[in-house]
Amino acid sequence: MCFIEWTAAEIEPEYAEELVNIQVQLARWRLTFDSIWSDDSQRRNMSEQASAWSEQVLDMSGLLSESI
Repeated sequence: MCFIEWTAAEIEPEYAEELVNIQVQLARWRLTFDSIWSDDSQRRNMSEQASAWSEQVLDMSGLLSESI
């Protein structure tokens, strides 16, 4: 959530909107984390969604397309 706050103001508007949507879901998860963690299915769903977001944010960053 902190990363999103730090970067959303400096990123392209279409990406900023998506980052804010991710931040909202992260805040919801934080409020219900104990119940999510105790349910295998919910925990797996959270893990899969977080992985998808991670790939999406990495793609937005452009770091994968930069030449070394």
